[in-house]
Amino acid sequence: MATIDGLRKLAEHSPVPSQLGWVAGAVAPEDLTPGLLTWLDSENPKLRETASTWASRKLQDHGAPWLVEALARPETALPTRRHALALRIPSESEYWDALAQVDAELLSAYWNEMHPWRIRAQDADRAAHELLGHDRPWAAVELLAASLHLGRSDEPSSVTPALVAEVLDAALASDSSAEGRAQSLGYAIGLLLDYLATEDTELDRVARYEFMFFRLLEQHRQPRALYAVLSRNPTVFVDLVSRVYRGKQQPRRQRGEGEEALARHAWWVLHHWRELPGLRDRTPVVGPSAMRVRGGWWSRSWRSRSGSGSPGRCGVGGCCTRSASPRPARGPRAGC
Repeated sequence: MATIDGLRKLAEHSPVPSQLGWVAGAVAPEDLTPGLLTWLDSENPKLRETASTWASRKLQDHGAPWLVEALARPETALPTRRHALALRIPSESEYWDALAQVDAELLSAYWNEMHPWRIRAQDADRAAHELLGHDRPWAAVELLAASLHLGRSDEPSSVTPALVAEVLDAALASDSSAEGRAQSLGYAIGLLLDYLATEDTELDRVARYEFMFFRLLEQHRQPRALYAVLSRNPTVFVDLVSRVYRGKQQPRRQRGEGEEALARHAWWVLHHWRELPGLRDRTPVVGPSAMRVRGGWWSRSWRSRSGSGSPGRCGVGGCCTRSASPRPARGPRAGC
């Protein structure tokens, strides 16, 4: 008959304790449960890993009732063990409901740390709002992207354009340093923007997101809506230029930290754009000669914006032309 001491020796010598725990979850007798629950916060990483995957298998096979029963045992009275067990639950509403009934504080701790993958599309709305409520908008971005990427067309989904916009707005308003961000966030945001585009979201709204997330997107997705707006509406283009450059006779500007960051961001967008403002036929324009043509366009844009009586505006086109040349990008000169 299997004993907890025998299982301990096996776990301590196992090169893959996670696999041992998964098998134990399927075949270990019930009298080993008290001992395995105490391993959830063990100082021995192999015992802890064995217990974690054992709990995952138990939860998968026996559902939320087993979770409620395990949390009622004296062995899980310690907060560290309860916390470890909660983080092993499948990301499904029945388990969230069970935690809410048993221990609301434990459920809150779960949302603070849970990984936002493998959540069913029908539960995405609830999970996203829980993450937003726990100040984790970037995790909500990953959650929705995973739901769109992995979801099946025949599966009910709670993802809507309004939900995606709410999550993206929360991410924009958040402190990016307060929450760890995965390297795949650019890809995730690209999926959300593709979804908004297919749902006939207003072009200007998608363009706004593409502008604000430009640096995250540049290795994953072309900002099609943003470039379309810049091409069709010279006023928007001129507004970006005005944040970066000043006329020859304008005094140097003293910007705050936020204004300076926005100016550099605008410069980065302009530096990567390869089209002309106001064109209906969006033919790509590249190369030094094209930059000289672009300078002319920019000068005329400034005339239309500022009026013929404002001297020095046309020089902005030349300034921009030099900055957009094929030489290494350094951003706008200080004081522009």
